[in-house]
Amino acid sequence: MVSTMSTAISVSPAFSSTPKFDEYPFEEVARGMAPFPLSTFDNFIYSEQAGENLDFYREVDVYKKNFELKNKKTLSLFTKIMETYIVPGSEGEINISGDMRESLLEAKASELISPDVFNEAQRTVFAVMASDKYPRFLDLIRSTNLNDKLATGAQRLGRSFLFLSVLIVGTSIGVQYYAESELERRDSRALEIMNNRFW
Repeated sequence: MVSTMSTAISVSPAFSSTPKFDEYPFEEVARGMAPFPLSTFDNFIYSEQAGENLDFYREVDVYKKNFELKNKKTLSLFTKIMETYIVPGSEGEINISGDMRESLLEAKASELISPDVFNEAQRTVFAVMASDKYPRFLDLIRSTNLNDKLATGAQRLGRSFLFLSVLIVGTSIGVQYYAESELERRDSRALEIMNNRFW
């Protein structure tokens, strides 16, 4: 299913603040608490047409917090999650087992909600993201980092050649200008000597 959020992906700049970024807990990445460039995982998973998993995971977290606070919005959040991600054919339908979906639909019909009603489904989508999407995202960061380093090296080399070229051209112009000035000075001197002899 297509995620309700944007599917645009932006290229991430190289990540160099720590060499162990791939050891960062995925749970914090999934909850939107990771530093850059891991925070760009959102863009990546939306571009993979799998953003509904991330959306569901985070909305379930919001639902749990509201349930704990006994917020009046808890029931509406429960209904929204069901209609967006669980009901067959829904806009953001997540890929879970038939038995799991049926159990959730029964909970929806009876309105017997609890803070852990979505736990199994949440663990399922988390496992999918952690075992498939996230490793590929880390590979993308690594390759982008390498490409950026190569590009930076090429740019530096290009600037060095440009500087050398400018230096050579500048030196050539300077030598030519000096030679022309010297010839002009000598011609003027010779003309002056001839004039003095004539008079």
